[in-house]
Amino acid sequence: MEVLHQSFTPKITVSHYDSEAKKYSEDAYLIFGAGATNNQNLLSYSYERSIDNFSGSFSFSYKESASRNVEPVMDKFQMLDIVKIYEFDKPVFIGILTDVSFAAQSGTVQKRVTISGKSAEYLFEILQISLDVAALSAAGKGKTEGLNLTFITEVNKKDSDGTKQTTIKDGIKNAYDSFLKTLEQYKDISSIQIREMIKNVFGSDDISTYLECEKIEFLYPISSQLYQNKTVKFFDFVRNLLPSPVYEIFGEIGGNDKPKIRIRECPFDKKVWSKLPCYTISPVLLTSYSFSKSCTEVYTVFLSYLEGSLLSPDYFKKINASDKGYTAAGECKEKIAVYGFRPMEVTFVGFCNGETEDEKKAANDNLNSNIADLNNRLAEWFGHFDEMMQGNISIVNVEQRNTRKSRIGERIRLGSNEFYVKSEKHEWAYETAPTISYSVDRGGRYSLEGVFSPCKNISKFLGEFETL
Repeated sequence: MEVLHQSFTPKITVSHYDSEAKKYSEDAYLIFGAGATNNQNLLSYSYERSIDNFSGSFSFSYKESASRNVEPVMDKFQMLDIVKIYEFDKPVFIGILTDVSFAAQSGTVQKRVTISGKSAEYLFEILQISLDVAALSAAGKGKTEGLNLTFITEVNKKDSDGTKQTTIKDGIKNAYDSFLKTLEQYKDISSIQIREMIKNVFGSDDISTYLECEKIEFLYPISSQLYQNKTVKFFDFVRNLLPSPVYEIFGEIGGNDKPKIRIRECPFDKKVWSKLPCYTISPVLLTSYSFSKSCTEVYTVFLSYLEGSLLSPDYFKKINASDKGYTAAGECKEKIAVYGFRPMEVTFVGFCNGETEDEKKAANDNLNSNIADLNNRLAEWFGHFDEMMQGNISIVNVEQRNTRKSRIGERIRLGSNEFYVKSEKHEWAYETAPTISYSVDRGGRYSLEGVFSPCKNISKFLGEFETL
C-alpha cells in the first residue's frame, strides 16, 4: 500500500549551557515526547517564525507529576537553556528558553508547566555593550571617542588588492568582527558570555559561515554612529544599515541542522519572484483560510534618502522632480489620481565620498542614479497593495512524499493564486492533528515571468474536491 500522507511523533530536547566549558551540553538533560514516561509527558507545543520578527518564538507545555515522591521537572530548567523541536526526526526550530510558568486548578491533580522563549537568533538581540556614563565609570573605563571612526574604517576597509569591500555580506562580517573586538575591550560591561553562546549554537565566531546573503553591493559607503553613551547592540546597527521594506532579515535552520541568518533584498522583482520556491496546497490538507484586500495601506510615491549624507532628505526627494510638480523617482500616477500623495519613505545610513570635486560629483551622480532606480523598483513592488490579497491559510502538518512545506519568504499556491509567506506557525497538541498556519500577503495571479494580476474566483473555493 502506498502512503501519501504521514503524521509524526514530536520530540523536544533541552540542554544546559556550561559556562566553564563555554558550550551547551551535547547530551540533553530533558527529552519530551508524546506518551513519554518518566514524568515528561508533552501536552502541546508551538513555534513561529516571521519575516517581520527576527527572533521567532516558541512554547511547549507538559504535565507535571502530582506525586510528592517525584522531583519536579520544572526545577531543572535554567534561563537561556537551548531548546530543540523535532518534526519527522529533524530539528525544525532551535530556541532559547526565556520564561517558565506553572498553572494548576483547584479540585484537579493535573499541573501544567509551560516553557517559552525565542529563536536562537534572539542571542544577537541581547549581545550588547553598556557604554552609558554610569557603566563606564563603574568599570573604570574612559571615554569612547574614536570607537566610531575605528568601526567605520574597519567596516569599509579595502581588500589586500586595494578594492573596496562593497557587498552586504562582507560589510556585515567586517562590522561584526570589529564589534567583537570592542566587546573584548569592554568585557567588564558587556554580555561576553552571550558571544560564547552564539559561537556554540551557530557553530563559529565567523558570522560569514552562517550568514546567507546574496552578493548585493551597497548603494553607498556605510556610515554609522554605533557607539554612543548608551547600551549598544550589534543588530541595531544591522537593522539601520539594511532598512525594511527594502531588505529582509530572518532566521532559519540550515542544511547542517544549525541555525543560520538570511539577509536579502525583498524578492519582489519579477524575475526573482518567479524563482522563489513554491508549495502548492493540496485541498485534502487545507483546514481553513481567510483573505481580504484593502485600500487603507496604499503608497503612491516612493522616496529614498541617506540619513548620514551631507545632502538633505529634501534633495533626494527632488532628484527626479519634474518642472510640473512634485513627482518623484518612484510613482504610480494612476494611484495618485485616486489616493493622492501618499509617500513611502526609506531611510539609509551612508554618505557620499570623494576627495576631489570631480570625484565627489561622480559619486553624487552615481548615488542619485542608484536612488532613482531603487525608487522605481519600490513603485513596482508596493504600488499594487490595494489590488493584492492578504490573509491566513491553515493546513494539516503531515509528511508528503517528495514534498516539503512552504517556509517564510517563499510562495504558496492555492489553486491558481499565489501568495507570499510572511509568517508560519506550527502547532501540535496531544491527540489532535498538527497544523501549520501561514500569514500571507501579495496574493494574486502571477505569470511564469512573475507579472502580477488580481486574484479571481477565490471565494468559490468551497470543498476539498474543488479547484480554482
